[in-house]
Amino acid sequence: DEKGNIKWISEYAIPITAFSGNSNYTISGYANGAIRIHNNNDYKDMLEYFPGGSDYPVIYGVDISKDGNYFASVSGLNRQRFVLAKKENNQAKIIYHEFLDSQINRRTLVKFVANNSKIIFDIGNSVGIYDFEKEKASFIDVDKKIISIEEIGDMVFLLGKNNTDYTVYILGKKNILLGSFSFEAETACIQTNNNSLFLGKDNSISKIEITKE
Repeated sequence: DEKGNIKWISEYAIPITAFSGNSNYTISGYANGAIRIHNNNDYKDMLEYFPGGSDYPVIYGVDISKDGNYFASVSGLNRQRFVLAKKENNQAKIIYHEFLDSQINRRTLVKFVANNSKIIFDIGNSVGIYDFEKEKASFIDVDKKIISIEEIGDMVFLLGKNNTDYTVYILGKKNILLGSFSFEAETACIQTNNNSLFLGKDNSISKIEITKE
């Protein structure tokens, strides 16, 4: 809680390989291909399911919508795939999946954005954008590992890293790349507040006002 006291504990015998959550729900992925969802309010396990579909089913990235009804993952090797599932009668029903050309073997970011109408997922050489309205995913090429995803209105900002090379990618409402800028740093981070993008770079912080014309 806000005082640092433990509110609940969940134990599992398999290593955790992916983790995410929000104020209401926590979702975790495991090396055996399991995904488990917990309700933070009553501290109970909601459900467990296995997306499957690969020779090696390890979970690399997960996220859950704010209402807890949808959960997305990037999982598996040979072949790797993106899976979107919906909670129905306390069970997981897969409503969309797509096999990917990627073969990443590290934890990756998956995040619901735009009021849960889209899902951003990093697959190494590109970023996937699943659009609930279009019921399909599109992809944008990137050359760095995505380490942070932030939003301002209908714009999404991605921070990519490759050693000391960083790039901020800016995605627009129509799932296209609006622009990007790069810089060198030992460490970096991004955060948004109202119409401002804050860029942390080593021992400095820059504020960038975002406006539309």
